[in-house]
Amino acid sequence: MIVPINPDEMEGLLVALQQPGALLEACVLALCGLVAWLVTRALRGAGADDDSIWFGRRLYDGVLFPVLLLVLAASARVLLTGFAKPAVFKLAIPVLVSLVV
Repeated sequence: MIVPINPDEMEGLLVALQQPGALLEACVLALCGLVAWLVTRALRGAGADDDSIWFGRRLYDGVLFPVLLLVLAASARVLLTGFAKPAVFKLAIPVLVSLVV
């Protein structure tokens, strides 16, 4: 079930995106993306051609990157909850779920 964001929640999210913790979240999310990319490239092997990691030749080639990125981002969100109010992850997790689907 999709729950729309009310104006107060949207305002709170915009304020949270302007805090220094949002930069930390963005850096951690970028690091998660780099780790997911490196793992995907490593599993494909050194002899693999440079096709897109989104659309691979085998079934797991096209699914592995977004699933791994989602798992890493969700884990990072849980770990960072005590340090910063999750603003970037609140936006990124639904996008990553849509990529997996």
